[in-house]
Amino acid sequence: MTCTIDTTAASHTWNLCAPGGAAGLTATVATATRAGTPGLNCDASAVAHYATAGTVAAAVVDGKGTSEATATAAWLCTETAVQLAARHGALTGLLTAGQLLADPGSKFVEVDGVAAVAVVRPGSPTTVVHDRLTVLVREHQRDPKALADTLVAEAARCAPSDDRDDATAVVITVSMAA
Repeated sequence: MTCTIDTTAASHTWNLCAPGGAAGLTATVATATRAGTPGLNCDASAVAHYATAGTVAAAVVDGKGTSEATATAAWLCTETAVQLAARHGALTGLLTAGQLLADPGSKFVEVDGVAAVAVVRPGSPTTVVHDRLTVLVREHQRDPKALADTLVAEAARCAPSDDRDDATAVVITVSMAA
């Protein structure tokens, strides 16, 4: 079986303020995504930086199905979630994004999916909790774009058949500025 994977990737880097206003930290966020075999990618990811607090937020939505409404809702939710999460925390971002879909009269009434939101603050710990993910993170710890691409490729490799779901990854690294 030959597996062709067409991914879309992006990378963003910001200078962060450390606790107490000290400068010197850089956050790099890399994203990668690919459509599954049905063709329409109903996954979405977004990132945002809130300079005043020195935070970076990332969101991923895995929309269920392949409808235009699902793809639109996934995009809308990630964009909303990261803007609020960077300023007010991950839970606020996630809950507010979910409220966008809660109106029974909206065009998103049939949309379903799952979402994750993460916020990175200088001085706060980050945890990875999966053996295979730990190995991949260690292999690509200095290259967030390579890690995001590898995670998306790993999802295709682990698919049980030629019928693949969409795959999206967001990687955030924080390091001392050069």
